[in-house]
Amino acid sequence: MLEKEVCKKQDALVALRQQLDDLRALKHELTFKLQSSDLGVKQKSELNSHLEEKTNQMAATIKQLKQGFFLVIHAGMLNSPTNIVHVSLSPASFHFCHYILKLYLSKQKYGIVISSW
Repeated sequence: MLEKEVCKKQDALVALRQQLDDLRALKHELTFKLQSSDLGVKQKSELNSHLEEKTNQMAATIKQLKQGFFLVIHAGMLNSPTNIVHVSLSPASFHFCHYILKLYLSKQKYGIVISSW
């Protein structure tokens, strides 16, 4: 009877050791996944910051270009005896500037002829 009890306890001890080994392996796997996840989050955060910085730079550049463009258009209008200014734009700039000029000219007494290359 005592021998039977010892065998049961040894079997239970072996099962508990196996469970402990399984838990250690699981802990190791989860630690690795967490480190990988943290690295991914850090990389995404850095990329997000970089893209946000680029977006701000592009917005500032667009603002400067619009201001310069309007100064050129306005100067052309002031120097034009017919109040019509001819502007030739690259295809990429054409749609953007056409929309902006419509808004600008809706408040002005000038006309403009816009063409793309």
